[in-house]
Amino acid sequence: MIRTCKHCGVDFKTRNRNRIYCSTTCYHKARTVRVPKLCPVCKQDFLVAPHDLQHQKYCSDACRYNGLRKPGPRKDGHRVYKRTCEQCGEDYWTTWVNSDRKYCSPECAATALVTSVSIPCDTCGKMISVQQNQLNDRNGHHCSTKCYYLARRTRIARECLVCGKEFTTVPSGGKYCSRECSLRSDSFRAHGNSKGGKRDDLGGVYFRSTWEANYARILNLLMDRYIVADWEFEPDIFDLGDERYIPDFKVENMHGDIVYHEVKGYMDATSKRKLRKMAKQYPNVPLVLIDTDKYVALAATYAPMISTWEEGRYG
Repeated sequence: MIRTCKHCGVDFKTRNRNRIYCSTTCYHKARTVRVPKLCPVCKQDFLVAPHDLQHQKYCSDACRYNGLRKPGPRKDGHRVYKRTCEQCGEDYWTTWVNSDRKYCSPECAATALVTSVSIPCDTCGKMISVQQNQLNDRNGHHCSTKCYYLARRTRIARECLVCGKEFTTVPSGGKYCSRECSLRSDSFRAHGNSKGGKRDDLGGVYFRSTWEANYARILNLLMDRYIVADWEFEPDIFDLGDERYIPDFKVENMHGDIVYHEVKGYMDATSKRKLRKMAKQYPNVPLVLIDTDKYVALAATYAPMISTWEEGRYG
């Protein structure tokens, strides 16, 4: 593809969609340039690199804390949120912004379990009685098993959120055309402790953890220095029989050789089993494991060189 260098403005060819500089010279020159930006908290100008204009919003950690600290009433040092009880309509306070709590008291919750409302059948339109806490049932509401199975036979066309392919499914069906697309989707999370999300500096690609995002930044730096030719995130799926395995990174070196890299800070039983099967069933596929020790060593070397590095456990 043809891209325009963010520093000198010259067009250049590259196979990496995240690359923004034409050479290492422009890369290092761009890192020394600073432009002024207004801090939204203290209203003072501060200097920031051009490639950090969209990401660096505050001039200091103190302003960042004050800017991110949401106003509102607090209780015992924690912010509390006002909600309305779905049963009695009274306002109440809760300390969890993402809590699933819907009722102000156990009495209202118990009342909601026996409170019924009349709604039409999703298939024939006949009025039926449904408990109030079941109004959001994803399988719908039907007056009989006949209407339920009629609804299950109804197919609608949808577009896969990953590959864009059109497929048919039931109205309450999934968003992906296959298991492979589901594995590549943003909803397929890794560990609950990892910070999954899209990174703007990495082309908006969803990474399941801070370590994966930082390793992608290392690969981009190695590409700028012509040590790595290209890389992709989770492009290939290996069939292991009763399960599938997706390596994190597919890396191509300057000689054209392909090596898969797996970033694994926490090695659970499932990961160990898949790596054993991978080594047994695909012995000719090179796979490099980036464990905690290797990641710490890489972080010590590359974190000072990357302005968008995400600090986390072990650096």
